[in-house]
Amino acid sequence: MATFWTYDYVCSLHEEWTFLLRSRWTKAKGLYIITRHVPFLPLATELYKLFTPNENLDKCRMLILIESCFNIILVACSEFFFVLRTCALWSNNIIILAAMLFAFLVVLVASIGVSFITVGPIQFTISAIPGITGCYKSSTRFSFVSFLLLFAFQ
Repeated sequence: MATFWTYDYVCSLHEEWTFLLRSRWTKAKGLYIITRHVPFLPLATELYKLFTPNENLDKCRMLILIESCFNIILVACSEFFFVLRTCALWSNNIIILAAMLFAFLVVLVASIGVSFITVGPIQFTISAIPGITGCYKSSTRFSFVSFLLLFAFQ
């Protein structure tokens, strides 16, 4: 998946930068750039976490917290982009805006809570492949809870 994703970025980079440099700089454009390019940070953190020899559980927890921060920034920016698009489609209706912002804040706070509170009790394991001693979570059920929150918001 990362290969196809990177290929898509490489193929569309010239057209994207041409469009971005020729258009007017706004807050929405900045939000778009963050939303489009921040996914590389959690991916890099995940790859570092998986392939760097590490048997220190505190370092594993720290890497997971850093990755969670990047993921929350990514989710917050993309969902705020969703709120802006929805408000534009509803002709900037103030009731829709208030409902969307309230739901956005509830989902954001719940996602932050699920991400940070559950890192402590997660058990880390060493890879079954000999020679690789990266950090591996033994359970991913908390990621599923965050996904369900986003699904409900959408």
